[in-house]
Amino acid sequence: QNSVLTSVLKPRQTIALISSVYDLKKNSETGIPFLIRIPLVKYLFGNTDKYSNKVQFIITITYEGLGER
Repeated sequence: QNSVLTSVLKPRQTIALISSVYDLKKNSETGIPFLIRIPLVKYLFGNTDKYSNKVQFIITITYEGLGER
């Protein structure tokens, strides 16, 4: 789907085009290879790390003018 946006900006005005938030999650298990697969034993011989991070990015355009000062 295509979108068309028309906007009139004065010099040094800024418009935001895109704003998006990503939620990054990662789980990793480390330990002795065979023992971390056994349900109760994995807690003694392994480690589970949980990582969560939110990333936001914004794309903006600032009109600087055409030779105007």
